Amino acid sequence: MKVLLLLLLLLIVGGLGYWQFFYNKAEVVPTVLRVGNNALYVSDQRADAVVTVALVSLDRSGYVVIYADNKGIPGDILGNSAILSAGEHRKVSVRLIRFTSNGEHLFAVLHEDNGDGSFYPPVDTSIKDQDGNAISMPFVIDNSAQAPPEIKL
Repeated sequence: MKVLLLLLLLLIVGGLGYWQFFYNKAEVVPTVLRVGNNALYVSDQRADAVVTVALVSLDRSGYVVIYADNKGIPGDILGNSAILSAGEHRKVSVRLIRFTSNGEHLFAVLHEDNGDGSFYPPVDTSIKDQDGNAISMPFVIDNSAQAPPEIKL
């Protein structure tokens, strides 16, 4: 009788564990930074010399620029995307000037193009929100980071 109860208990616990693992997944909904027609989403990344920005939407031609952290604000520029036309772009690769390291904090910032098609920081300035703040998103280099979920606007 005890063996039968033990087997029944194991079957119930195993069934609940199976259901929890395979069927009761909470959907992760990423928070996209959206200001007017401009939008940005970058997730935590594994250490590399390339950052992949999951979503960029621009109301005019521009770039996504990756900055090192300087005490909680964007510091030195580590890399920029190729010029992006107005509209929506997914999985934008940004080659960096160095490899990142686990635990490092970075920023992705949207910049507008001045019309010449080449990124030059003094004239291709950051795109601002209604309060005058650069449209930016912080992220972390985390060697256990997973690929970002599908982004829906």
